[in-house]
Amino acid sequence: MTAPTGHTAAQFPQCRQFCCLITALLSVRSIQLCGQSVRQAPQPQKVTIANSPWLFGLLFPDLLFKFKEKYPNIELDLVDRSDTEVLQYVLDDPTHLGLITKPKHWHGRHTQFSTVKTYALQLCLHKAHPLAKRESVSFGDLKDEKFLLLDKRSFYQQIVKDKSEEYGFMANIAYETADIHQLCSLADNNKGVLICVPVTPHNLFHNLIFVPFSDKDMTFSVAFIFQSYDKLSEPAKRFMEFMKEYVVE
Repeated sequence: MTAPTGHTAAQFPQCRQFCCLITALLSVRSIQLCGQSVRQAPQPQKVTIANSPWLFGLLFPDLLFKFKEKYPNIELDLVDRSDTEVLQYVLDDPTHLGLITKPKHWHGRHTQFSTVKTYALQLCLHKAHPLAKRESVSFGDLKDEKFLLLDKRSFYQQIVKDKSEEYGFMANIAYETADIHQLCSLADNNKGVLICVPVTPHNLFHNLIFVPFSDKDMTFSVAFIFQSYDKLSEPAKRFMEFMKEYVVE
């Protein structure tokens, strides 16, 4: 502020005090705004989810990318485990979240659950196989077949065992592994039949055919499992909501 002509600033003590007060107030406001900016800055968040290692790559290949685009401040920690290990992970801690695959009517036996999507299982086999020409098959049609199965850590071995008993035979398990791509490769080379989700075969697998089951209980249901929804973290709940909106049931 400029003193009036012919007078010095020392002759206007009130003016000088006013200037000092304004400067101080501006400094305090600047500090307040800076502090508010720091407080409002989003803090990184993390959500850990135990899931089948092939689930996102096979069924939902771009879902994780889309989630990261929408929520860049949430870090996803995906723990690759088998279905039985995912169940145990959730049972170990009420704050744990798992993403699991099992028959639809099996959900709810051990934990709470929230279904993402349910598929009808199909028979995956070589195009030259006699059953490949059928419009549908019954599990009972497979009593003479060689089964290519996910290993015992998956619930699907138990499905095959239960359905075999229902139809009065013992399934011939020719090969088992946790590697779904290896199973598809074996089926592509006519080494056996595979019970699978009807997905588009990989470019390497030119000989695969999918035939629906007539058995209505042959389902593949993807669901979140947890002990208590209220005890899950907010980032975990956000991921659940995003996936259920993204994957149309």
